[in-house]
Amino acid sequence: MNNNSKMARKHLDAKFSEIKNLNVFVRPQKGWIKAIRNALGMTTAQLAKRLNIAQPRIVAIEKDEVLGNLKLNTIESVAEALGCRFVYALVPKQKLESMVHEQAKKKAMTLLNVAEHTMRLENQASGSNTYSEVKTLVNELLSGSTARLWDEE
Repeated sequence: MNNNSKMARKHLDAKFSEIKNLNVFVRPQKGWIKAIRNALGMTTAQLAKRLNIAQPRIVAIEKDEVLGNLKLNTIESVAEALGCRFVYALVPKQKLESMVHEQAKKKAMTLLNVAEHTMRLENQASGSNTYSEVKTLVNELLSGSTARLWDEE
């Protein structure tokens, strides 16, 4: 399981690295649908006819896009009617591998702090967690299923 997850992370990280500048994909203030429709010189009535729906529904669709209230299949249908492809993606803010490593480190610190607290209660505290203890536990956590990293304690 862990090797499959690691390979999947590497594969997706490579795909995401191909996307250089996501800022060009920021939705226009009035939405992509209206921006493209206007750029094509198409009226709401003309788009409605292509979709076989009433013209007021196009106005509602454009408003709903701006509000984030459209279903994916509606966007896909409108994109097709506008001669566009609808592309849907979740793009991580950082590499997936980095996210997993950071979560493993966070989990390791939590586990070590709990152990340290317990030892302190028993007058057996060792001081603070060392870098090597953290690194060792991170490596142990990463060697198993990464699913356990995301459990809330």
